[in-house]
Amino acid sequence: MKRFALGSACFGVLVVVAMLAIAVPRRAPSTPRSSAVAAGFSAADLTTFGPEGTEEEASFGATSQVPVQETRPASGRRLVRARAAVAAMIKRDHQARGDGIQERAATGARAATWRSLGPSNLGGRTHGLVIDPTDPNVMYAGGIGGGVWKTTNAGKDWNPLNDTLSNIAIGSLEMDPKDPKTLYAGTGDVVEIGFRTTGVGAGIMRTTDGGANWQFLPETQKGNFDAVAAIQVSNNDSQRVYAATDTGVWRSKDAGASWQQLYKSQTSGCTDLAIRSDVQPDSILFSCGGEFGAEGVFRSIDGGDTIEQVVANIDGQQVGRAAVAFAPSNQNVVYASVSAVNDPAAGVDDAAMALLRSDQAGAPGSWNIQNRGDGSTPGSPAWLGNCYQDNPAGSGQGSYGNVVAVDPTDPNRIWLGGVDLYRSDDGGKNLGLASYWYEQYELGFTANMDGTPFVHADQHVITFHPNYDGQQNKTVFFGNDGGIFKTDNGTAPVGTAPYSACETGAQSKVPYQGLNKGYTTALFRHGVVSKDGSVVAGSLQDNGTWIDDNVTPLPNDFVTIFGGDGSGLAMDPGGNTVYMSSQGGGMARSPDRGKTLLQAMAGIGEKGAFDTPLAMDPSNPDVLWSGRGKMWRTTDGANSWT
Repeated sequence: MKRFALGSACFGVLVVVAMLAIAVPRRAPSTPRSSAVAAGFSAADLTTFGPEGTEEEASFGATSQVPVQETRPASGRRLVRARAAVAAMIKRDHQARGDGIQERAATGARAATWRSLGPSNLGGRTHGLVIDPTDPNVMYAGGIGGGVWKTTNAGKDWNPLNDTLSNIAIGSLEMDPKDPKTLYAGTGDVVEIGFRTTGVGAGIMRTTDGGANWQFLPETQKGNFDAVAAIQVSNNDSQRVYAATDTGVWRSKDAGASWQQLYKSQTSGCTDLAIRSDVQPDSILFSCGGEFGAEGVFRSIDGGDTIEQVVANIDGQQVGRAAVAFAPSNQNVVYASVSAVNDPAAGVDDAAMALLRSDQAGAPGSWNIQNRGDGSTPGSPAWLGNCYQDNPAGSGQGSYGNVVAVDPTDPNRIWLGGVDLYRSDDGGKNLGLASYWYEQYELGFTANMDGTPFVHADQHVITFHPNYDGQQNKTVFFGNDGGIFKTDNGTAPVGTAPYSACETGAQSKVPYQGLNKGYTTALFRHGVVSKDGSVVAGSLQDNGTWIDDNVTPLPNDFVTIFGGDGSGLAMDPGGNTVYMSSQGGGMARSPDRGKTLLQAMAGIGEKGAFDTPLAMDPSNPDVLWSGRGKMWRTTDGANSWT
């Protein structure tokens, strides 16, 4: 998942194509160029190409019965081998460039050559969001494809802090609870590390001056911190720092200068880490394992000196990735949102397995099942999946997006994030839909509109305002594949009607607002430009395809023209006809720069990879190639393929 970025540093061993940082002007709902239905597609056609925000492959109807070669590791063992191979490559890369990755200044011609094109109102996959408790207008956010960003006006606009560092794939972000100018940013993504995409990081970086200057911690650049999923700083001692990485859980007693491994992961790494702020010594809770390998939930009540497993299985079944959180108002209460290990034979793919709660600080034997997420009752929706999947109770994205957060004033009010957002006001026994991303298609909304009953799909972080009290201040922030969003009414009613996620109409009354102005962190996979440079288009991870057809006189005038996870992309030299695709190889073409969308799949009888290659013959724009299980070619502008 490379990003298309002009004027931005490459991350570590990854090659960056360029970030078209382009601002998105708001369009009236009556002229949504992003609406495939408005452009002549039926609702069934739209489902074929898949909504934005899903990690599903698109379906192709009756002509698409050819099985697809699985491109991901099929077992935890294979994933471990893949991770080891990636680590070896990263180590060789580090050695080739010298020990440690140093900050590189963007000076001279290099800095002057590039200008940002946007989109300046479209955020990308966000894994970290922290707020200065002494000045809540100051916030920091970390994007897996865009580095660390800072706002000093509560999210009205953002500025990058470390674009010139050699790795800006931010997988985690944490602030010292005693010093808001000291922050730690972990690079890499545990979920993606085995696939060598955006997941490859280069350790942990630190700032002590509010982000003005950053330094990588040398001891984290030796192969054990290639993907840092979570960081916690002790409330008792700022020198004590904990990190969950692709190799396990680590502790530093000297603010990151040296590290000791507390737990060694046996599968795909450790994905979450929580710490109590009210006891001494430190009490930590962490989870390891994921889609292809089970490990469980663990804790330490002596600052990491000893580790005990507290959740190994549920009803005899091994657990997959888990998100964990203490309740700030009563830290004996702790929750775990647990997904299942991928089991195709049983029809289980990253599904919600159980929402667990302990009232004894996570002690072994104290965990109770609050909710199974099996869809059997209105209060038990499959919170890690979505309603349009064929098997919502057995499907989901638990290893990709899984987060739990507890209301600072009420240990029974919790937020859960998977594809969408859910909230419970009774300790997890009943869950209500708080945000339904697919509703944008049903109601005709366009991206980043304020006041909508939804945020972008695929949740990764939930953060409460430092002054949140549930009465006068009810502000909650969310980071997902579309950037940063907030609600100023986090206690508003949520959808509790039977199967509300599958019904048309806004069931949730929680209002949201996008905070992505200037937060140019979208992950561009592919980019194309017309011969004269006046038309530019790019395909984005989880944000579809965007186009600017008037680059020179009016920069930042990009609009979205196709949904899904943006994939292969091509444009004729004149910049008029655009061929675009989404996850799994679903394709469309537009003869008028996205105003009209036409089918472009005739003759193709197989799916493609998640990111399916598409190329145009430079000497004949009617000739295109699509790489799938076989090579496919069209000689008539995608009217037919052989």
